[in-house]
Amino acid sequence: DQYFLALSTLEPRKNFKQLIDWMNRIWEMHPEYPDMVFVGRKGWKVDDILKDVPSNFVNKIHFTGFANENDISSLYSNSECFIFPSIYEGFGIPILESILAGKLPLCSNIPTSREILGDDYPYLFDLCNWNDFYTKLSTIIDKSSFYEKQKNYEIIKSKCLKKYDWEKSANEIINKIKKSSK
Repeated sequence: DQYFLALSTLEPRKNFKQLIDWMNRIWEMHPEYPDMVFVGRKGWKVDDILKDVPSNFVNKIHFTGFANENDISSLYSNSECFIFPSIYEGFGIPILESILAGKLPLCSNIPTSREILGDDYPYLFDLCNWNDFYTKLSTIIDKSSFYEKQKNYEIIKSKCLKKYDWEKSANEIINKIKKSSK
């Protein structure tokens, strides 16, 4: 079965309450759209998020809880789309994980997302604009634009792999430590 994926600790700044509201609006128009799967530990104020799951779509929303490292890659790669609706992030590791698993993420247009993906990334949505979210979600899952999305994916993946090279980052830190200890 196809599903949309959101992966993070369940807490207010992750904006899952709004995502649930927006998905309900979409399912009212397109009940055939995939289910929404939330993966992550329960965080603070989680009850505020969970209490607002509407009964008419409760069967389309799934909370799995914690997932181990081995399952995470599979969850990304088997999803129809990874959705990252955060209001605020320090750094968006799930965005990079999604790209490494072969999925273009649909992300809120916040500084963290722009830093990782670039200002011109086509699947950044305005947190205050449901129509923008809906349009970009529909575009990212549209099978007819596969080649365009594949080209976008290859460009983004290449850019991210160059920018976020763990070995390069570790060497830079080691060099800074060596300089400061002299």
